[in-house]
Amino acid sequence: MKNMLYGMVIISVISFVVSGCAKSHNPSSPLIQPTDTAIGTATVTETISPTFSITQTETVSQTFSITQTETVSPTFSITQTATPTLTATASPTITPLYESFRRGVYPDASYAGVADAEIYKNYPDSNWGGCAGYGAGVLATSILRSLVKYDVSSISTGVYVVKSTITVQKFYCAGGISQLFYPLTADFIEGNGCNVTTTGTATWNSSGSAPWTAQGGDYQASPASDPLAIDCGFQSFTFTLSNPVVEGWINSPSGNHGLILIAADEVNDANAFRMSSSESTDPNYRPLLEIYYYRP
Repeated sequence: MKNMLYGMVIISVISFVVSGCAKSHNPSSPLIQPTDTAIGTATVTETISPTFSITQTETVSQTFSITQTETVSPTFSITQTATPTLTATASPTITPLYESFRRGVYPDASYAGVADAEIYKNYPDSNWGGCAGYGAGVLATSILRSLVKYDVSSISTGVYVVKSTITVQKFYCAGGISQLFYPLTADFIEGNGCNVTTTGTATWNSSGSAPWTAQGGDYQASPASDPLAIDCGFQSFTFTLSNPVVEGWINSPSGNHGLILIAADEVNDANAFRMSSSESTDPNYRPLLEIYYYRP
């Protein structure tokens, strides 16, 4: 490319000189004498500066994360344990202690610690403590109830009662009736009359030592026995008593005021059950109290 440019410059110079010479030889022009001074100066300056910029950038980012993991090999320890041999041991059978109470019979022939007496609403001041029977219900249009108490002091305190019953023998029965015992809250005096008006003995109005707070006897609202449905076709009946009540008689003798027998129905007439009392001439017909208990 540079040679081409130089060639063009030389051609231009030559053309310029020739042109000048031609003019100097024009016959119509006055003669011009040549001089030593150059007629023209041509300067050609070529600056070619090609600039090449090649930038190669390579960014390589490599991140290395080295995690060292420790492998733990578990160690097993085998312990041999002897398996115990189970030997069955028979548990001792504990038999509860037993005591029974029946006038003139149990615990012995001298026992006289039973008191029982009927009381009639229609005979409020009569004592019936000497009669051969007692019961509950409605008889001859009169409400009938009975008071019963057993002295159980022959059993020393500190016992657990597990069963207690009173078994009675039929003396008189009319209709079908259910009866329950309730704990008395005051003592009574039995007396020995049989429809005899006396003072100082148990009646419908009095315990024998003071008038009842409520006529017909003072007693707790909670029964001291399960209800007993009377079927007149049977001769013997057993009341199941409340163990805590009987246990209280033994462990706290001062709280033993006895029981009162009340019929569930005190409205319908000729609906009563009477049983042989502790005054029965046949000892085997007298009411029997049985108590089963443990002593720690």
